[in-house]
Amino acid sequence: MKIMRLQSVLPMGVLAGLLILERSARERAERALAELKSNLERQIADHAAELATANAQLREINYLQAKFITDAAHELRSPLNSLKLRLHLLENGKPERHAHYIAELKTQLERLAQLSEDLLNIARLEAGGATNHFAPVDLNTVVDQVVIAYRPLAEAAGLNLTFAGAPDLGPVMGQRSQLMQVGSNLVGNAIRYTPTGEVQVITTLAADRKQVCMVVQDSGIGIAADDLPHLFDRFYRGQQPEGTSISGTGLGLSIVKEIVDLHGGTIEVQSTVGAGSMFKVCLPLAPATAGV
Repeated sequence: MKIMRLQSVLPMGVLAGLLILERSARERAERALAELKSNLERQIADHAAELATANAQLREINYLQAKFITDAAHELRSPLNSLKLRLHLLENGKPERHAHYIAELKTQLERLAQLSEDLLNIARLEAGGATNHFAPVDLNTVVDQVVIAYRPLAEAAGLNLTFAGAPDLGPVMGQRSQLMQVGSNLVGNAIRYTPTGEVQVITTLAADRKQVCMVVQDSGIGIAADDLPHLFDRFYRGQQPEGTSISGTGLGLSIVKEIVDLHGGTIEVQSTVGAGSMFKVCLPLAPATAGV
């Protein structure tokens, strides 16, 4: 009806032009609506993908947490059962064996204490892994303090523990206490797994002059090739030579790996059974000194 009224008052050419304009406006509106619909569909698809990824990550985190709790409970059960057995033997066993049972009780208590400390360290790393508290750290000073702390243990085991720090390395960015733990775990492991010989610790500047490296080399029992891929897995205990029983929680190297990863570094291992092992940790230099 509207068009008919317009036809009665407007020339045909003007009316045709108005119809073209109306059709053009309608087409532009339809294109805009189609584009808006497409954008909305794309955004919905993107958000759905993000939610799916987040959900998968959450499921993975929940799985890892459940596995960690299960593994921790399993590892705690062993020393606790051993403690219960030794207490039973103390109460009901022969008196002449009491000193032996007490020594075993102390060993299991030490194992339990170390396991508890390692579990707490992992929890701290996962809860407070932010790097905003990093500061320049002199790796030579850190390693020197670790070696001084472990030298009495090495001497008691009849081992020669040495440290050669490269001069003028420049600081790395990190948390001093965590880097102390890396050095302590590696040097402590080297001493435990070296019956005779020596443990050498050195620091050096990487070939790219952007990293500082710490190398811990021992002349110990070495690591089997089958164990190397799993060395940094939590609770993993590698093979030991027949007749050898070296205590450990299976968490020390996984803690080292988590700290090194947190610091943006790398760790590599080379080992030969019966000839010793070499652990090499490389950490980025502080920005002001990198590439100097």
